[in-house]
Amino acid sequence: MPKTKSFRAFCKNGFRIKNMHKKLKVFWHAQNRRFWRRRKAQNFSSFGSAENFVFVRILFFVHAEKLRFSCTHENAEIFAQKMPKKNELNFMKNKIKEGAQKFDLHSHTVYSKHWFWGTDALDTPQRMVKAAIKRGMSGLAITDHQTVKGSLVAKKFAKRCKGFIILTGTEIRTLAGDVVALGIKEDVPDDLSLADTIERIHALGGIAVAAHPFAKFIVRKCVGYEAKRLDAIEVFNAGSCKGFQNRKAAEYAGKFGMPKSAGSDAHCARDAGRAGIICGARTQDDVLESVMKKRCEIFGEYTPYKDLAYLSIMKFSRSLKSRI
Repeated sequence: MPKTKSFRAFCKNGFRIKNMHKKLKVFWHAQNRRFWRRRKAQNFSSFGSAENFVFVRILFFVHAEKLRFSCTHENAEIFAQKMPKKNELNFMKNKIKEGAQKFDLHSHTVYSKHWFWGTDALDTPQRMVKAAIKRGMSGLAITDHQTVKGSLVAKKFAKRCKGFIILTGTEIRTLAGDVVALGIKEDVPDDLSLADTIERIHALGGIAVAAHPFAKFIVRKCVGYEAKRLDAIEVFNAGSCKGFQNRKAAEYAGKFGMPKSAGSDAHCARDAGRAGIICGARTQDDVLESVMKKRCEIFGEYTPYKDLAYLSIMKFSRSLKSRI
């Protein structure tokens, strides 16, 4: 196995190196070997070793930001066909017509619950709304895990913000994978079959969207090729660590002619509004109609790895505090 003196030397050939995933794997294992050698030499305590082990990985992800695709702003449909050039990074800005508005259709607040972290997000609905407005959004869908309460709180707060639209909803864990329900005001139980979940969402007047259908998680499922059974498919998720996941979703949606959705999947206020749809709408129903009738465009940028690292650190520290 080749030696890796430094990350810069390791990546001297730039962004587009062939077999980059293999080279990253080499770098990853080299960092792990160095860490465990230091641990053995210095005889770290159990807490110290765990702490250092976490930060070695966070350091890796921060460095891996340099390997992001050169395009950060992209239309998922065009990205599925070719890699945009650097002068095309902001091409979506030229497509925004007069009267069109931007809506983020996937985000989380402190009402989202997680089996390990406790709280899966960092900020309140109020802070998420303020951050979305600051980023120039016209509306935001709060889709907390297992509950619609966060979106109802945000909707009440948004009455003070003239013209800002809150889309109520939740992210539901089904036996087939995660589904985002938009336009509902009541909770839908987890761990139901995909068909039963879709039926309940429709009964509540909402639409069912396949959330990050081709993402890979350790303990969670994604709907994958079952996405064609839902009303729409999320073709751009800003929180996806690997671009091929969005590209595959866009190709799948194009193949079956499905309506398309997009969202930031923000778990903190700094990431709200990084991705979404562009359409003309005055109410929640107008936004949902634009999605279902394919009268919207996709915009988005990936969440920087430094923000993902910040999120992991904060959730890790909060979970420690709750256990002490």
